Amino acid sequence: MAAATRSFWYSATMIAVLSVTTGAPVKASAPAPQVVGAWPELPVTSALRLRQPDGGSLSDEPMELFGRAGDAWEPLGQVTGLRLSARQISGLAQDGDTLAVGLSGPEGDELRLFLRQGDTWRHQGALKPLGGSQGDHFGGAIAICGDVMVIGAQDDGWNWQRTGAAYVFVHHGQRWRQVDRLTAPRPLPGQRFGAEVACSGPLISVGAAPTELARAAEVHHFVRDGLSWRPTEARRVASQDP
Repeated sequence: MAAATRSFWYSATMIAVLSVTTGAPVKASAPAPQVVGAWPELPVTSALRLRQPDGGSLSDEPMELFGRAGDAWEPLGQVTGLRLSARQISGLAQDGDTLAVGLSGPEGDELRLFLRQGDTWRHQGALKPLGGSQGDHFGGAIAICGDVMVIGAQDDGWNWQRTGAAYVFVHHGQRWRQVDRLTAPRPLPGQRFGAEVACSGPLISVGAAPTELARAAEVHHFVRDGLSWRPTEARRVASQDP
């Protein structure tokens, strides 16, 4: 009789397939292009999961990737070469044949990339932010839109102020290259800008938490202008009781 198996589920805080709401035209600061349509909406549930095989081993054992389809979870293939060691999975995103896995732990934060080959996701390399530091929670929120990847680092900030940042990478040739670092127009301690990210075409949305000075969570919107993204507006999305 086969031994009983035990499943370990790692749920991402973000999803890769982003819903987009309709809205009024949004004007970007000149000379950035005018945006007509809707901003990508920050997701509230995860559409990806990784299941670890029985035994709790954190070695090179393949892990199973699942994607939500309605109320069911469908297998998307095996992920090889993850090598968690003492790290934990902090974020997941998938678009087409690209899978990004955010890892955090005492060894620092990084984002690992995987490319789908048949039914297997194979390790292709890792990304680390230029200008970041250990403990920024880089990779805790991830969004991929074709050749653009947005990676949140909500604990980024001088002297542990956790103002937060979001890093933008563009796929060029055979690799991803960092092209921008987004921050709130008025960074505040504890704001955790980058706790949530979303993207759609030339548009990026970044979530920030309430603080003592700004007692409402905010969503900051950016529009692409060449290889950089310009801030256009911020919207309050939730209020705290005084």
